[in-house]
Amino acid sequence: MKKSLKINFLSFVLAAAYSASGQVFVASPALNTQLCQCDTVQVTFFVNPGVLQSNNLIRVELSNPGGSTFSGNFIQIAPLPFGNNVPPNGPVHGTVGNILAVVPCNTPQGAYRVRVTSSSPAAVSDSSAIIIIGKRPPSKFTITGGYVNPQFPNEYRFCQGDTITFEGPTPGSGETYAYQWRVNGAPVPGANQKTFKFWQTAAISLRVSLGSCDSISKDTLVVAYKPNTSTTVQPQPGVIAISPDSFRFCDGNYITITAPSGPGYKYQWIVDTLDIFNNPHPKTLVNDTLIFKEVYVAGRYRVRVFDGFCFDTSGYINVITDFPPVDSIVPAAFPGSSVKGLTICSGDSTVLSVKDTNALNYQWQISFPPGSPFVNIAGATNPWFVVTPVINGTTVNDTARYRVIISNQTCSYTSNFLQVNVVKYPQINFNTSKNIQICAGDSVIVVVSSNQPAVNFTWLTSPPLNSNVIILKNPGVYPVRATNQNGCASFDTIRVTLSNPIANAGPDQTIQIGQSVTLIGSGAGPGGLYYWFANKPVSFSNPLSQVTTSIPQTNKPDTITYYLLVTDAGGCQGLDSMRVFVVKPPITDSTEIFRNVPNLLTPNGDGVNDVLDLSELIGNQTCELVVMNRYGKIVYNSLPYTNNWAGTDNAGAPLPDGAYYILVVCDDEVIYRGSVTIIQSQF
Repeated sequence: MKKSLKINFLSFVLAAAYSASGQVFVASPALNTQLCQCDTVQVTFFVNPGVLQSNNLIRVELSNPGGSTFSGNFIQIAPLPFGNNVPPNGPVHGTVGNILAVVPCNTPQGAYRVRVTSSSPAAVSDSSAIIIIGKRPPSKFTITGGYVNPQFPNEYRFCQGDTITFEGPTPGSGETYAYQWRVNGAPVPGANQKTFKFWQTAAISLRVSLGSCDSISKDTLVVAYKPNTSTTVQPQPGVIAISPDSFRFCDGNYITITAPSGPGYKYQWIVDTLDIFNNPHPKTLVNDTLIFKEVYVAGRYRVRVFDGFCFDTSGYINVITDFPPVDSIVPAAFPGSSVKGLTICSGDSTVLSVKDTNALNYQWQISFPPGSPFVNIAGATNPWFVVTPVINGTTVNDTARYRVIISNQTCSYTSNFLQVNVVKYPQINFNTSKNIQICAGDSVIVVVSSNQPAVNFTWLTSPPLNSNVIILKNPGVYPVRATNQNGCASFDTIRVTLSNPIANAGPDQTIQIGQSVTLIGSGAGPGGLYYWFANKPVSFSNPLSQVTTSIPQTNKPDTITYYLLVTDAGGCQGLDSMRVFVVKPPITDSTEIFRNVPNLLTPNGDGVNDVLDLSELIGNQTCELVVMNRYGKIVYNSLPYTNNWAGTDNAGAPLPDGAYYILVVCDDEVIYRGSVTIIQSQF
């Protein structure tokens, strides 16, 4: 393989045909370059402005070894037209040109000079470049361990399973080669010795390096080969082809196996017999060296073929000879469990099996009801059969008979039959619904019964309760098991849930004398009932509605407690209450304002107006303080009030600065209503 190298060292000047001096000038100094035999080189040069002939040609000249003389050894690939008025064949003078040259492959190693010449006018570059030409090593290799088949001259063959050896060229005296073996064009890691071994079909090549020069051989196709060993089988009537390489027939029949034919082919027939542990033992059939073999006895037959170059053995032809498979069926067991027998519970399963499971084909049959004709069971083709509640799409929930047809595709046998008796599960009945809802604190009595006699009931509680009666008062799921005298058990459950509706009558409210209050309740749930009532005379728009309007029947300030009773769909109840403060209309007479009630709070810890002190107003009475924001929402209340409110809500969080409305309620009577301003941050 040749490499391409661009050389930029030979930039020079060609004088015009009628220049004053007739000299050739170099524009830059020459440089040394390392090349190899057979390399392709691109030479770049420069021509000074001037008049060049239209028939001018540029060529590259190589000196003798040592670079002392030039003797007409031109190495360019093709002379380059380069002169005046010659486009498009070549560039004009006063430009940079490029020309390709090839280092001759037989050029001895050494130092050389290269220069560029012009034909019209005849001129040479006024300087030359030194190049070092290295020897390119050979890359041809030899192969041992295979052969060249005249029928396939473009490939090297070897017997499949063998290993072939490749050997690279031997370096000359004083030389050292570096080897790199390649498979399918890719270097093989670590394969850098003179010798290389391989064992597969591939394209092999070798890269050999000597110093900075190298060469790569052509790909050699090596093919792992084996002779044709495909066989054909001619069965006699009555022979069953289980697969292309497996045949079955009754004792006394036979098949003929034929090996492939070819010039010079030789054959040896082999049979693998099986011992009692089913281990194969190959045996050479003495004197069986013909192209065909008649087979009468069970075994695995193959033929060894030699085509004059390689040996190979064909695939197996499996031969099975049959005898009538006499057998009977017995009850069996699932893996890891005991035999269930011939009496099972409804919906349960049991296993029937033949005694000998060496035959190939099985077809189980059912007679249902017992005494009716036997019919095939779809998909039941194993040496065993699982009796299930549904067979052939029909529910078999009663006694039935079963048998199996055993065949080896050339012989068959009908077994005895077994009868499987099916006992139904006891039915479980409750005296109540399975889903019971009770109110908190209540209980329910559950009684269970069955449609079968002699049934035992067990409630699977902790500890279990052996009884048909149970009293339930806690929520949960209560399973019960009913077991009849055959051990068939049914299961059912009672689910108990508690209902504890949470009534919500809403927040406390404040109204003026004569005004109505809107009551909004919740908690009864879907399908539940609501009932409103109060501790003092009031009127309702509808006391049975979730939302109702009420007017207290009083003409003086008062505190009324409203109650909400909710009843959910299951009949369980919840109760809640709220208070309504009935107050006088806003004060218009300044004489009613108590001058001894503070109207400013500055809770900054300076000891002045830090808390709302109502001691002069309340005295020794037990009173409640109610604080509302400007929207009428209660933000703080305390009963009894102990003169310690510092401008916070009931959770202790400081309230925003602003004016708040307060009520002082003593013995359900509002004795004071007014406002107080909170300033948290300016003092």
